Amino acid sequence: MRIVESLSDEERLILLGTGNDLSNVARYRLTWRPKDLHVLRYENGRLVAKASILKHQVFVNGQPVWVAGVGGVVTVPAVQGRGHASAIMEYVAVYIRDHLGMSFGLLFCREALVRFYVRFGWHLIQDEVMINQPDGEVPSPLPVMVLACSAVSWPAGSLRLASEPW
Repeated sequence: MRIVESLSDEERLILLGTGNDLSNVARYRLTWRPKDLHVLRYENGRLVAKASILKHQVFVNGQPVWVAGVGGVVTVPAVQGRGHASAIMEYVAVYIRDHLGMSFGLLFCREALVRFYVRFGWHLIQDEVMINQPDGEVPSPLPVMVLACSAVSWPAGSLRLASEPW
């Protein structure tokens, strides 16, 4: 694994190809926030997968909570099913806890991927999640999941992202 602050054009092409909607979320017409760090995974020296991370303060019932936002989890189609996304998600959980010192991870995903993330300890947030978009604050059309990275429990209540989703 390697962590970088930005992806090169070549890395972006390898991971995302020329497609505009590899994550299959274009139908939601969301504006997305850029990530700060990218975890890259290699197989035999070739880039095969990534996940992206950022640090952000959200508000649960008006109270600030720091989270490590996780997004952009992708595996090159030719090597899907070999455990690369699983390995990245395990690494990301440790990185959030040990290197970023964060108590929680937070991610947005399609309904079809919820079971994948549950395998790694992520839980659906049942309360309303509000996200920023160019026209104002709107409810998230995507499931939002949280990972406890410490003994602290996620607080119950409505969540305001106070930014675009990631």
